[in-house]
Formats: sequence, C-alpha cells, structure tokens
Amino acid sequence: MEAKRRQSDGSLIMGKTNKSSKTSIKEGQSKTNLELAIQVSDRIELETVRLMDCNCEQKRLCGPSKKSFDIEKSAQSSVDKGTNRVFVLANFTLKTFEIGSNVEEPFAVVDASFLLIYHADSLEEITDIAVEHFGNTNGIYNAWPYWREFVQNTIVRMGLPPLTIPVFRIFAPKKAKKARKKITVRKSASARKKATKRGKGRFVDSG
Repeated sequence: MEAKRRQSDGSLIMGKTNKSSKTSIKEGQSKTNLELAIQVSDRIELETVRLMDCNCEQKRLCGPSKKSFDIEKSAQSSVDKGTNRVFVLANFTLKTFEIGSNVEEPFAVVDASFLLIYHADSLEEITDIAVEHFGNTNGIYNAWPYWREFVQNTIVRMGLPPLTIPVFRIFAPKKAKKARKKITVRKSASARKKATKRGKGRFVDSG
C-alpha cells in the first residue's frame, strides 16, 4: 500500500476533557507548546502501556489495485498529582482506500486506543495545559510503535496486503531546496587563441 492524503485529528474523552491539537507541528511556529511539553517530559518516566480498545472491519472486498490510507490520531490527557501520575489516552484510526476507485468510502478500517501511564517524583508547578501539550506530542509519539505493530499484525490477519505505517514526526518535514546545477561553459579553441594587445606591436594570449 502507498501512503497518501491527509491526516486529521479526532477527540477521545477520558477523565478531564482537554481539546486535542494537531500533533504535526511546523518548526518555529509552536515552540512555546513544545517548551510546555518538555516541562512534563523532563520529569516523568513511562510506567506502562495498555491496549484499551480495538476494532477492525472490512466493509467490502477489494481488487489488486493500488491502495492508500489515512491515519486519524488524537490524545486526551489527565493528571493525578496525588499519585504523581500522568495519563494519556492515544486513539488511532486507519482508513484504507483503493486508488482510482469511484467509491469514496474506505474498504477497511482499523481502530485502537492505548492508555499510557507515566510516573514522576513530583508534578508541582506543572499546569494542565502543559500536560495537554505533552499528551499531544510525547503521548502520541510514545504510543506510535505500539500502533504500528498492531496495524501490521491486524492487516495480515484480515488477509490484506502487508502495510507499514510510516514514522511519526513531531515536526513537519522541511521541503528540500532544489540544488542549482553548476554549469561550466568551456571556451572554444578559437576563443582561447584570441589575443589582447598589450603595448606596441605585442600580443599576449588572454587564456
């Protein structure tokens, strides 16, 4: 299958209700959000990851045509300062499509939700907004390998062609600049032999 199209974010409720934000961040535009997330990540360690919910469905059979897919992701975060724990519920949805098909509906859908539990020695002075940004960046990033492994195994069990989920990037990749080709123009033999007059009655090859 070929990676294609868009990525959108949904929402998932667990405990406190925090709005999830896009996890792909343009470099230089969300530095403050990342700094808030780092305030949390510098203090905590990942304690456990649990698969909380999963589902897969083939809506119809597909032919040997090329495939594409979309991935939706969201994170819902909460904090318990009494036990110094941070909870992130990461939700993922994979939708697969047939390239060139007139049917817009995906032919297969895979869902999974992972609960990540983090522990810290202290969460004093850590705000809810910092925890939210941590969940939308580090939470999704930490859950991504479990999501990839789940999708790869599930797709095979569904009898579909193998699928590899791409790596998760917090920063949107920079667009590569086109390198300018250095063009060397060689002078013709006649041009190289053209002389420049220096002084009286004397010609020197200009090279």
